[in-house]
Amino acid sequence: MKRLLLVLTCLGFSFSARAQFTAIIYNTTPLTTECLGGAPLGAGCWATIYWDQNGNGPDLADLPAPVGGGFGQANFNQIDMASGENLLGIPGGFATEDAFSITTNTPQPSRYYVKVECGGAGATWTSVVFTILDGLRDYDLSEGWECCYDCGGLPCNYPTLYNVTAEDFQNNPVYSECIPVCNDVPVIVSFVSLAQNRRPAVEIHPGCNFGIVGSCDVDCEPAEFIFDPTSMVYNSEARTWYAVFLPLTTGCVCLNAEILPVEESSFDAVARDGAVFVTWATASETEVDYFRLTRDNQVVYTCAGTNSATGATYSYLDENLTNGRTYSYSLETVNADGSVDVWNQVAAATPSLNSAVITEYALHQNYPNPFNPSTNIVFDVVEDNFVSLTVFNLTGQEVARLVNGTTAAGRHTVSFDATNLTSGLYFYTVKIGNEFAATKKMLLVK
Repeated sequence: MKRLLLVLTCLGFSFSARAQFTAIIYNTTPLTTECLGGAPLGAGCWATIYWDQNGNGPDLADLPAPVGGGFGQANFNQIDMASGENLLGIPGGFATEDAFSITTNTPQPSRYYVKVECGGAGATWTSVVFTILDGLRDYDLSEGWECCYDCGGLPCNYPTLYNVTAEDFQNNPVYSECIPVCNDVPVIVSFVSLAQNRRPAVEIHPGCNFGIVGSCDVDCEPAEFIFDPTSMVYNSEARTWYAVFLPLTTGCVCLNAEILPVEESSFDAVARDGAVFVTWATASETEVDYFRLTRDNQVVYTCAGTNSATGATYSYLDENLTNGRTYSYSLETVNADGSVDVWNQVAAATPSLNSAVITEYALHQNYPNPFNPSTNIVFDVVEDNFVSLTVFNLTGQEVARLVNGTTAAGRHTVSFDATNLTSGLYFYTVKIGNEFAATKKMLLVK
């Protein structure tokens, strides 16, 4: 560590021709074999110093700093990742044992960045671009690392940010695109130059081989993923909607997006004693006059739309019904121009005396998911029992215990606030006595 306690020294070169650029480069952030977890990188892995020759940040045109004894050449361009543990006591970190040095023209400060790989497999880490100035100085690269994978034939710098523009919707009312994805590398889809009330309805399907003409007619390995359409966010300054999904395997997905007067979120009917409780929710609304609810093809309820860009939740208690009979519900959106859109979903329920009784243990998917910074976790308890609900990170470390005690029978909703946690994949586990245990995944994106 004494090497890092530098007294900046002026080497006395003139400002007219050449100068010696000398740098102690180090990183105290543990870099791992996976972007979201894994073992620390060590011996056998190397940090390569790249020259940002175009001044535009890391790209495929950049090459490692040239090595040699001539003008414009460095004394070395790779750092052994074993140095993190050997010199710093930090596995996954690194430090230059001898200073990185290059002689070149001045004034012409040089821009560099470090790329860390391990035999071409697993994660690739890229540092921020830093400028090496004239003289002997130290450079701390512990902040701002980016991680990606070299997978599926994609270059590792394949963007995790995928842009769709307003013009794309003009040319294609239903926009479709096949997107290759990498395991555990979150993908952010940005819908650029859209007003807040023009929220796109987004669907993501595993794989792209649907036998149709277009960008999604591609034979590729279907990827599993986590995506919650209700988690989309809007940036008013950038006039951009963002959708985030997390691939769980490497492969491809088909992105479908369409701007609708109403983006459907949920439609459900829950049986009660002599009644049915109907709820529906929208993810966004624009130019809606009212909603029309029908039971067995008869209109039973209407209500005005909110026309909220972030959607709304509606409910209706349909009473005076016959127990033991099944009722079917459908929903229509009546738009301001008089047109009518029929919802794709149909809900049904059968009222009974015991409708409100939970009959089996269950752990449901959290909502919203992905989330920032809070989400809801729902679980069902058949009868009074001891319940433990715990959240873990990727390394198996417990980060929150939300429930730990006797809980009454019924459906329970618990809020989880992850304000103090970092972005990434988390697991939540419920254990109910000796009768039931289950685990699900959730994604925190900040």
